Amino acid sequence: MIHLLSNQFTSQNTRTIKSLTFILGILLANIPNLVHASHIRAGDLTAVRISNTSLTYRFTVFLYRDEGGVPPQPGTFEFGYSSAEPVSVQYVSLGKVGIKDNEGHDTEILMYQVEHTFPSPGGYKVSFFQTNRNYGVVNMFNSGNTAFYIESVFSINPAYGLNSSPVLTIPPVDLAAVGQKFIHNPGAYDADGDSLSYRLTVCKQGKDDENNSIEVYQYRYPDELGGQTEDGTGPATFSIDPINGDLIWDAPGEVGEYNVAFYVDEWRNGQQIGAVNRDMQIIVTDNPNDRPELEIPNDTCIVAGTTLEAIIKGYDPNLDFITLTAEGGLFTDSESGGHTNQATFEVTGLQPPNGREEGVFTWETTCDDIRTEPYQATFKVRDEPEDGYSLVDIQTWRITVVGPAPENLVADVDLISNSVELNWDDYICNIPGAKMTVWRRRGAFDFEPDNCETGLPAYTGYEKIAEVD
Repeated sequence: MIHLLSNQFTSQNTRTIKSLTFILGILLANIPNLVHASHIRAGDLTAVRISNTSLTYRFTVFLYRDEGGVPPQPGTFEFGYSSAEPVSVQYVSLGKVGIKDNEGHDTEILMYQVEHTFPSPGGYKVSFFQTNRNYGVVNMFNSGNTAFYIESVFSINPAYGLNSSPVLTIPPVDLAAVGQKFIHNPGAYDADGDSLSYRLTVCKQGKDDENNSIEVYQYRYPDELGGQTEDGTGPATFSIDPINGDLIWDAPGEVGEYNVAFYVDEWRNGQQIGAVNRDMQIIVTDNPNDRPELEIPNDTCIVAGTTLEAIIKGYDPNLDFITLTAEGGLFTDSESGGHTNQATFEVTGLQPPNGREEGVFTWETTCDDIRTEPYQATFKVRDEPEDGYSLVDIQTWRITVVGPAPENLVADVDLISNSVELNWDDYICNIPGAKMTVWRRRGAFDFEPDNCETGLPAYTGYEKIAEVD
């Protein structure tokens, strides 16, 4: 209608123009109410294949909403190919996180789930859309009128079997303080033992007609807004560790709410087979509190069948009461996407006096825990100050489980046939598809492998001559 009127504008249409201006003025006056009709802080999208006989997947979105916004709304899933109709899904409330913003609004977790059967193998970009983000996000323009959109990529290949995407076990909403380093880790765990890597991306608000995502308008990474590092030696930095997933902002410069996004990429045999998208919110406070600190062991390795124990320590410089927790796939039950053989974490209970706590990590490994990729155990310490917001420190411990060495090798030499017959005990671990490798070299070589070193380095001069079951 406005387009038609614009074609009819002449010097005699002055009254019509004034009327349109008056109507537009009324609409603009009501924009603050529209802006308040928003609520989404963060979310992520994961998948699991649920059928052996069809390409049926269950997709789950965990959405985190600002309770100061509108009531929860349905969300829309799309499945990445033209013949699939979008599906509107209602939410299930999972309760509150207990993380409040600078206005005192708490955060509620919502779960959206849908099952979908794909027509054939291939790569699919599955997305979730809902309006709108919560108002006042500092590093994007007009967030209260900006939609929330995340997309994850899933590769369906019969060779992968019942492959599932990584699950992210640590919530994507957290508190930070002006001038103090902020650390987040998603606690990603892949039940199939696939390799995971991490990369930053820009927050998104939808997609175009060609299925390409649309970035949030005037988005800026947090460090682009100024500030300096915690130690004051340079400008603020913002990055994600591509190996362990530590998201580090060193350090926030201004109070407010900031949204950032990243992908957890899934790899198998050198090929990328999926990517899970997380869009998270960091609530920065002007906080008199100092963050607590963790002390964890260095990355390690253990032989299957032995028990790993370690002491995890937490300290608080203000001597506030602190809580220690362990998070990630090693501490999550398999029904929730975690590891079948769980580790345990028992807090010692040293407080009071406050400000110092310890916990005992114990994991009794078995042959089923052997895999190429290391496991990640993520630990968190949170303080509870009398004045100010709680702050946390997060650190991740990587643990590799290797198979035990074969035992009681005997070499019988036959000088007549110029051969050697090798015999050893039946291997104690039944690993599907695994092989024993046989190596030889001319002359002696005094090789003592390092702790958990597997295989034979090239410098030893050994040549592989056989593989047996």
